[in-house]
Amino acid sequence: MPQLHVFNATDVAKFLNKREGETKIGETIQTTAHADPQHALAESDALFVLLGLPEDIGVRGNGGVGGAHTAWDSFLKAFLNTQETPAWRGADFLLWGAVDFREMQTHSDGANVLQLRSMADHIDSKVFPLIKAIVAADKIPVVIGGGHNNAYPILKGASLASGKPLNAINLDAHSDFRVQEGRHSGNGFRYAYDEHYLKKYAMLGLHEAYNSAPVVADLKANADLLPLFWEDVFMRGHMSWRDAVNTA
Repeated sequence: MPQLHVFNATDVAKFLNKREGETKIGETIQTTAHADPQHALAESDALFVLLGLPEDIGVRGNGGVGGAHTAWDSFLKAFLNTQETPAWRGADFLLWGAVDFREMQTHSDGANVLQLRSMADHIDSKVFPLIKAIVAADKIPVVIGGGHNNAYPILKGASLASGKPLNAINLDAHSDFRVQEGRHSGNGFRYAYDEHYLKKYAMLGLHEAYNSAPVVADLKANADLLPLFWEDVFMRGHMSWRDAVNTA
């Protein structure tokens, strides 16, 4: 498995703040004592598998501001300290681990756009086998961190495991359907669609100012693609938010 740091109870303890009389998700979440990722998946009966992707290379390759590499640790600090309830159980989650992108992140400092996009392509090769393994184990991946460049390897891995293209909904101001110009956070869904890992794609809450005219024209001309604009809901009143969600 590609450089996956498998989380164990010691890793969880670094983020957990115990309080007397309370049970936190981090106290009941599933981890493993095995360093082998496949073994960890096989022995767990959890439905949801948490996977961290602490990188911001795809975002910067799209001209965006870095920082997404910090989301994984921030998530763990919050998530692991939420309260256990009958409907919110740590036992339903396997904290599988995080891909080790530290060396790549270091090498990306000072890299130009073309170099960053080449690195994002390398990230794809690390991520999709992990997603494929999770879905093949009849579990649901919950991916934290990184940019929307990871939509492509997530869809690829899930599609390969299920043997068919997937349908997806993206709640975002951006369509992430830019042209194929090298991999980055702005074209993950385009690559997935063009390579037949994605079939139907609904975009909920798009902002007109954040999507170029050529991209919008592509979206409106393709029956597989459904752009639902924020302005049509909240400014023009063409539909309610509930109707937009149900349409997606």
